[in-house]
Amino acid sequence: RIAQSARPPLLFGALNHTGGPGWVARCSLPSGEPHKARVLRYARASRSPVTALEVSADGVVVVAGTSEGEIVVMQGPTLQRLLQLQPHSLFVTTLRLCSMGAGCSILSCSGANDCQVTELPAAALRRRRLSTSVVLAVVVLLLAALVRLLLHAPQDGAAVEAVEGALSA
Repeated sequence: RIAQSARPPLLFGALNHTGGPGWVARCSLPSGEPHKARVLRYARASRSPVTALEVSADGVVVVAGTSEGEIVVMQGPTLQRLLQLQPHSLFVTTLRLCSMGAGCSILSCSGANDCQVTELPAAALRRRRLSTSVVLAVVVLLLAALVRLLLHAPQDGAAVEAVEGALSA
């Protein structure tokens, strides 16, 4: 399956292994060589083969449908998985993206002869980042582990006193 974004000139394709996972590839189309796409990035979309693929006109959102009825929403530039949905019980046959205000909707059809419209709010389409509090908590835990290691490691007394002095200051 191949879908092409309007700008920038990128090509997105689905790659499947027999009975294995489905992958999405993002490729560039070099000017002057339209038949030689270069793979820029690829990522596993699902444990199941990809049966349908859709890309937003600007290449920001990629949506993959699978043989198990899943819909996987990915960020176009990085192919990071943003959202995974299960709107169908059978394989997805068709996907269409529709922009609506701040978010967009996905029209999906399946082998069970049913179609679903799934609204995606703008917040679901943003790349997920670690919050400042999570990063701070990880740093504090790492520092605590380092201090504990230094205090309980067999060292000469001067080094232990220096660490204890730095902690009490």
